Amino acid sequence: PSDPFPLGVASFDPLPDRVLLWTAVAGGGTVRWAVSTDRAFTNVVREGDAEADAATGVVAVDVDGLSPGTGYWYRFEAAGAVSPLGRTRTLPDGSQDHLRIGATCCARFGQAPFAVYRELARTDVDLVVHLGDYIYEDHKCEIPERTPDPDRDCVTLEDYRRRHVQARRDPDLQALHARHPMVVVWDDHDIADNAWSGGAKSHDEDEQGPWSERLAAALQAHQEFLPKRLADPSDHRTAWRHLDAGPFVRLAATETRAHRDEQAGLTGAATAEDPDRTMLGPAQEAWADEALGDPARERHLHAAVPL
Repeated sequence: PSDPFPLGVASFDPLPDRVLLWTAVAGGGTVRWAVSTDRAFTNVVREGDAEADAATGVVAVDVDGLSPGTGYWYRFEAAGAVSPLGRTRTLPDGSQDHLRIGATCCARFGQAPFAVYRELARTDVDLVVHLGDYIYEDHKCEIPERTPDPDRDCVTLEDYRRRHVQARRDPDLQALHARHPMVVVWDDHDIADNAWSGGAKSHDEDEQGPWSERLAAALQAHQEFLPKRLADPSDHRTAWRHLDAGPFVRLAATETRAHRDEQAGLTGAATAEDPDRTMLGPAQEAWADEALGDPARERHLHAAVPL
Protein backbone atom coordinates (compact mmCIF):
# COMPACT_ATOMS: atom_id res chain seq x y z
CA PRO A 1 0.00 0.00 0.00
CA SER A 2 1.07 3.58 -0.57
CA ASP A 3 2.54 5.52 2.34
CA PRO A 4 -0.15 7.76 3.90
CA PHE A 5 2.59 9.91 5.50
CA PRO A 6 4.79 10.88 2.54
CA LEU A 7 6.02 14.12 4.13
CA GLY A 8 7.07 12.70 7.48
CA VAL A 9 6.39 14.35 10.82
CA ALA A 10 7.48 17.57 12.51
CA SER A 11 7.04 19.68 15.63
CA PHE A 12 7.05 23.44 16.07
CA ASP A 13 6.99 26.34 18.55
CA PRO A 14 7.56 24.41 21.79
CA LEU A 15 6.72 26.00 25.13
CA PRO A 16 7.44 24.58 28.60
CA ASP A 17 4.08 22.79 28.66
CA ARG A 18 3.10 22.26 25.03
CA VAL A 19 4.22 21.83 21.43
CA LEU A 20 2.69 21.86 17.93
CA LEU A 21 2.80 18.45 16.20
CA TRP A 22 2.50 18.24 12.41
CA THR A 23 2.06 15.73 9.62
CA ALA A 24 0.31 15.49 6.25
CA VAL A 25 -1.94 12.55 5.40
CA ALA A 26 -2.47 11.43 1.82
CA GLY A 27 -6.20 11.41 1.24
CA GLY A 28 -7.04 13.29 4.45
CA GLY A 29 -9.50 11.89 6.97
CA THR A 30 -9.24 11.21 10.71
CA VAL A 31 -5.79 10.89 12.23
CA ARG A 32 -4.87 9.44 15.62
CA TRP A 33 -1.93 11.03 17.41
CA ALA A 34 -0.03 10.01 20.53
CA VAL A 35 2.81 11.37 22.66
CA SER A 36 4.96 9.16 24.89
CA THR A 37 7.97 9.48 27.14
CA ASP A 38 9.56 6.46 25.44
CA ARG A 39 9.91 5.40 21.83
CA ALA A 40 8.16 2.06 22.50
CA PHE A 41 5.05 4.01 23.55
CA THR A 42 4.64 2.10 26.80
CA ASN A 43 4.00 5.40 28.64
CA VAL A 44 1.61 7.44 26.48
CA VAL A 45 0.96 10.76 28.20
CA ARG A 46 -1.27 12.48 25.63
CA GLU A 47 -3.33 11.19 22.69
CA GLY A 48 -6.34 12.12 20.59
CA ASP A 49 -7.90 12.40 17.15
CA ALA A 50 -7.66 15.18 14.57
CA GLU A 51 -9.07 15.81 11.12
CA ALA A 52 -6.67 16.35 8.24
CA ASP A 53 -7.27 19.40 6.09
CA ALA A 54 -9.28 18.36 3.04
CA ALA A 55 -7.16 20.36 0.58
CA THR A 56 -3.65 19.60 1.85
CA GLY A 57 -3.95 16.61 4.19
CA VAL A 58 -2.15 18.70 6.80
CA VAL A 59 -2.71 18.01 10.50
CA ALA A 60 -1.45 20.41 13.19
CA VAL A 61 -2.18 19.61 16.83
CA ASP A 62 -1.33 21.83 19.80
CA VAL A 63 -0.54 19.27 22.51
CA ASP A 64 -0.66 20.66 26.05
CA GLY A 65 -0.20 19.20 29.53
CA LEU A 66 3.48 18.34 28.98
CA SER A 67 6.39 18.70 31.39
CA PRO A 68 9.05 21.41 30.91
CA GLY A 69 12.48 20.59 29.54
CA THR A 70 11.39 17.07 28.63
CA GLY A 71 11.96 14.95 25.55
CA TYR A 72 9.00 13.12 24.03
CA TRP A 73 8.30 10.73 21.18
CA TYR A 74 5.22 11.16 19.01
CA ARG A 75 3.49 9.44 16.09
CA PHE A 76 0.34 9.52 13.99
CA GLU A 77 -1.89 6.72 12.73
CA ALA A 78 -4.17 6.82 9.68
CA ALA A 79 -5.46 4.43 7.03
CA GLY A 80 -4.18 1.47 9.03
CA ALA A 81 -0.59 2.74 8.99
CA VAL A 82 1.71 4.34 11.54
CA SER A 83 3.80 7.40 10.71
CA PRO A 84 7.55 7.64 11.22
CA LEU A 85 8.42 8.37 14.85
CA GLY A 86 9.15 11.94 15.78
CA ARG A 87 11.14 13.25 18.70
CA THR A 88 10.39 16.64 20.23
CA ARG A 89 11.28 18.56 23.37
CA THR A 90 9.53 21.18 25.47
CA LEU A 91 11.33 24.34 26.51
CA PRO A 92 12.75 24.40 30.03
CA ASP A 93 10.99 26.36 32.74
CA GLY A 94 14.16 28.04 33.96
CA SER A 95 15.52 25.36 36.26
CA GLN A 96 18.01 24.13 33.63
CA ASP A 97 21.30 25.94 33.12
CA HIS A 98 21.57 25.77 29.33
CA LEU A 99 19.58 25.65 26.10
CA ARG A 100 21.23 24.28 22.95
CA ILE A 101 19.98 25.93 19.76
CA GLY A 102 20.85 25.01 16.19
CA ALA A 103 20.29 27.67 13.51
CA THR A 104 19.89 27.31 9.76
CA CYS A 105 18.46 29.20 6.79
CA CYS A 106 18.41 29.65 3.01
CA ALA A 107 17.88 26.26 1.32
CA ARG A 108 17.19 26.42 -2.41
CA PHE A 109 16.06 22.92 -3.37
CA GLY A 110 17.38 23.15 -6.94
CA GLN A 111 20.80 24.44 -5.95
CA ALA A 112 22.16 21.85 -3.51
CA PRO A 113 21.20 18.73 -1.55
CA PHE A 114 20.10 19.23 2.05
CA ALA A 115 23.11 17.51 3.64
CA VAL A 116 23.42 20.28 6.25
CA TYR A 117 19.94 19.39 7.49
CA ARG A 118 21.03 15.78 7.87
CA GLU A 119 24.04 16.80 9.98
CA LEU A 120 21.92 19.11 12.11
CA ALA A 121 19.51 16.22 12.68
CA ARG A 122 22.43 14.25 14.10
CA THR A 123 23.51 17.10 16.38
CA ASP A 124 22.51 17.17 20.04
CA VAL A 125 20.43 20.34 20.30
CA ASP A 126 17.19 21.17 22.12
CA LEU A 127 15.70 23.35 19.40
CA VAL A 128 16.31 24.35 15.79
CA VAL A 129 15.65 27.90 14.63
CA HIS A 130 15.09 28.37 10.90
CA LEU A 131 15.76 31.98 9.94
CA GLY A 132 13.92 31.98 6.64
CA ASP A 133 14.10 31.10 2.94
CA TYR A 134 12.88 27.62 3.86
CA ILE A 135 11.74 27.49 0.23
CA TYR A 136 12.66 29.69 -2.73
CA GLU A 137 9.83 31.01 -4.86
CA ASP A 138 11.98 31.18 -8.01
CA HIS A 139 12.77 28.24 -10.28
CA LYS A 140 16.54 28.47 -10.50
CA CYS A 141 18.09 25.03 -10.77
CA GLU A 142 21.67 23.75 -10.88
CA ILE A 143 20.94 20.05 -10.27
CA PRO A 144 18.81 18.40 -12.98
CA GLU A 145 17.30 15.80 -10.66
CA ARG A 146 16.14 18.59 -8.30
CA THR A 147 14.10 20.63 -10.77
CA PRO A 148 11.74 22.88 -8.78
CA ASP A 149 8.06 21.98 -8.70
CA PRO A 150 6.36 23.84 -10.26
CA ASP A 151 8.94 24.66 -12.92
CA ARG A 152 8.15 28.38 -12.73
CA ASP A 153 8.09 31.10 -10.08
CA CYS A 154 5.49 30.46 -7.38
CA VAL A 155 2.55 32.86 -7.55
CA THR A 156 -0.64 31.03 -6.53
CA LEU A 157 -1.55 29.12 -3.39
CA GLU A 158 -1.25 25.85 -5.29
CA ASP A 159 2.24 26.87 -6.49
CA TYR A 160 3.50 27.54 -2.98
CA ARG A 161 1.93 24.37 -1.62
CA ARG A 162 3.65 22.30 -4.29
CA ARG A 163 7.00 23.89 -3.50
CA HIS A 164 6.59 23.13 0.21
CA VAL A 165 5.56 19.55 -0.55
CA GLN A 166 8.63 19.07 -2.74
CA ALA A 167 10.94 20.30 0.03
CA ARG A 168 9.27 18.09 2.62
CA ARG A 169 9.75 14.97 0.51
CA ASP A 170 13.51 15.39 0.89
CA PRO A 171 14.78 12.68 3.31
CA ASP A 172 17.35 14.96 4.94
CA LEU A 173 14.75 17.60 5.76
CA GLN A 174 12.39 14.91 7.03
CA ALA A 175 15.18 13.64 9.30
CA LEU A 176 15.72 17.11 10.74
CA HIS A 177 12.04 17.64 11.47
CA ALA A 178 11.63 14.18 12.99
CA ARG A 179 14.57 14.76 15.33
CA HIS A 180 14.14 18.30 16.70
CA PRO A 181 11.37 20.83 17.30
CA MET A 182 11.69 23.94 15.15
CA VAL A 183 10.87 27.65 15.36
CA VAL A 184 10.51 29.23 11.91
CA VAL A 185 10.44 32.78 10.60
CA TRP A 186 10.12 33.61 6.93
CA ASP A 187 12.31 35.78 4.73
CA ASP A 188 11.80 37.23 1.28
CA HIS A 189 12.19 34.09 -0.86
CA ASP A 190 9.48 32.33 1.12
CA ILE A 191 7.32 34.95 -0.61
CA ALA A 192 9.27 36.68 -3.43
CA ASP A 193 12.72 38.20 -3.86
CA ASN A 194 13.07 41.44 -1.86
CA ALA A 195 9.44 41.27 -0.74
CA TRP A 196 7.92 44.19 1.14
CA SER A 197 4.36 45.03 2.18
CA GLY A 198 3.37 46.45 -1.19
CA GLY A 199 5.31 44.34 -3.67
CA ALA A 200 8.63 42.73 -4.57
CA LYS A 201 11.49 43.46 -6.93
CA SER A 202 10.56 40.62 -9.28
CA HIS A 203 6.76 40.82 -9.02
CA ASP A 204 4.95 41.95 -12.19
CA GLU A 205 1.26 42.62 -11.53
CA ASP A 206 0.45 42.55 -15.25
CA GLU A 207 1.73 38.97 -15.52
CA GLN A 208 1.40 37.64 -11.97
CA GLY A 209 -1.69 39.39 -10.67
CA PRO A 210 -2.24 41.53 -7.56
CA TRP A 211 0.58 41.49 -5.05
CA SER A 212 -1.88 41.17 -2.16
CA GLU A 213 -3.11 37.83 -3.52
CA ARG A 214 0.41 36.46 -3.99
CA LEU A 215 1.43 37.56 -0.50
CA ALA A 216 -1.66 35.94 1.03
CA ALA A 217 -1.01 32.71 -0.89
CA ALA A 218 2.63 32.48 0.21
CA LEU A 219 1.84 33.13 3.87
CA GLN A 220 -1.09 30.71 3.95
CA ALA A 221 1.07 27.89 2.56
CA HIS A 222 3.86 28.80 4.98
CA GLN A 223 1.48 28.52 7.94
CA GLU A 224 0.03 25.25 6.65
CA PHE A 225 3.41 23.53 6.38
CA LEU A 226 5.31 25.41 9.11
CA PRO A 227 2.74 26.23 11.82
CA LYS A 228 3.43 29.14 14.14
CA ARG A 229 1.72 30.61 17.19
CA LEU A 230 0.43 33.68 15.37
CA ALA A 231 -0.26 36.89 17.26
CA ASP A 232 -3.67 36.88 15.54
CA PRO A 233 -4.69 33.38 14.40
CA SER A 234 -7.00 34.88 11.78
CA ASP A 235 -4.17 36.85 10.10
CA HIS A 236 -1.23 34.94 8.62
CA ARG A 237 0.81 38.15 8.47
CA THR A 238 1.08 38.28 12.29
CA ALA A 239 3.90 35.77 12.70
CA TRP A 240 5.52 37.63 15.59
CA ARG A 241 5.60 35.78 18.90
CA HIS A 242 7.93 35.03 21.76
CA LEU A 243 8.73 31.68 23.32
CA ASP A 244 9.96 31.71 26.90
CA ALA A 245 12.14 29.14 28.62
CA GLY A 246 11.06 30.45 32.02
CA PRO A 247 13.26 33.39 33.02
CA PHE A 248 16.21 31.68 31.33
CA VAL A 249 15.80 32.97 27.79
CA ARG A 250 13.18 34.54 25.55
CA LEU A 251 13.16 33.81 21.82
CA ALA A 252 11.50 36.70 20.02
CA ALA A 253 10.48 35.74 16.49
CA THR A 254 9.77 38.76 14.29
CA GLU A 255 8.07 39.29 10.92
CA THR A 256 10.01 41.63 8.63
CA ARG A 257 8.42 41.29 5.17
CA ALA A 258 4.63 41.67 5.22
CA HIS A 259 4.68 45.00 7.08
CA ARG A 260 7.94 46.61 5.95
CA ASP A 261 8.36 49.69 3.78
CA GLU A 262 9.86 49.46 0.32
CA GLN A 263 13.64 49.24 0.34
CA ALA A 264 15.39 52.60 0.42
CA GLY A 265 17.12 53.65 -2.78
CA LEU A 266 14.35 52.49 -5.11
CA THR A 267 12.32 54.97 -7.10
CA GLY A 268 9.50 56.37 -5.01
CA ALA A 269 10.74 54.83 -1.74
CA ALA A 270 11.39 56.93 1.33
CA THR A 271 15.02 57.53 2.20
CA ALA A 272 16.82 55.44 4.79
CA GLU A 273 16.95 58.50 7.05
CA ASP A 274 13.16 58.93 7.11
CA PRO A 275 12.14 58.48 10.79
CA ASP A 276 8.75 57.09 9.74
CA ARG A 277 10.23 54.12 7.90
CA THR A 278 9.46 50.71 9.39
CA MET A 279 10.37 47.05 8.99
CA LEU A 280 7.84 45.83 11.56
CA GLY A 281 4.72 48.00 11.30
CA PRO A 282 3.08 49.76 14.27
CA ALA A 283 1.36 46.73 15.81
CA GLN A 284 4.52 44.63 15.83
CA GLU A 285 6.61 47.56 17.05
CA ALA A 286 4.29 47.89 20.06
CA TRP A 287 4.60 44.15 20.68
CA ALA A 288 8.41 44.32 20.44
CA ASP A 289 8.53 47.20 22.93
CA GLU A 290 6.58 45.11 25.41
CA ALA A 291 8.25 41.77 24.67
CA LEU A 292 11.84 43.00 24.72
CA GLY A 293 11.74 46.26 26.65
CA ASP A 294 9.99 45.39 29.92
CA PRO A 295 12.34 46.70 32.65
CA ALA A 296 10.93 44.26 35.22
CA ARG A 297 11.64 41.32 32.97
CA GLU A 298 15.11 42.55 32.06
CA ARG A 299 16.17 41.99 35.67
CA HIS A 300 15.51 38.27 35.30
CA LEU A 301 16.26 37.39 31.68
CA HIS A 302 19.80 36.27 30.95
CA ALA A 303 19.26 36.88 27.24
CA ALA A 304 16.61 37.90 24.75
CA VAL A 305 17.31 36.63 21.27
CA PRO A 306 15.50 38.43 18.43
CA LEU A 307 15.09 36.27 15.33
